[in-house]
Amino acid sequence: MGLMQEFKAWITKGNLLEIAIGLVLALAFTKVIDAFVKYLVTPLLGAIGGSPNFDNIKFHINGSEFGIGAFLNALIAFLIIGFVLFMVAKAAMRMMKDAPPEPDAHLEVLKSIEAKIAR
Repeated sequence: MGLMQEFKAWITKGNLLEIAIGLVLALAFTKVIDAFVKYLVTPLLGAIGGSPNFDNIKFHINGSEFGIGAFLNALIAFLIIGFVLFMVAKAAMRMMKDAPPEPDAHLEVLKSIEAKIAR
């Protein structure tokens, strides 16, 4: 088998394609979550707490600047994104739980083999 044929066989495997599709969807979903945090949640927190952006919170020690506000922004965004993803995963699990289970392909093959042997 030539190198190109091996590459084609490897690249067209189901698992690799599923991973690639999942990655593209995850990247697109990241943009949605980032926009949700940036344009909806952060302004809401700013309206409640006074400032939606903590980047200006800094302190200095011996000429070094510590941007604790940027860290707080990242931490808040992380917690919000984590919570939103938790809610999405929870809803997805609920939907999957209600869906009828798909028949196991391996079980169907084994049943067909068993039927052929029984003849």
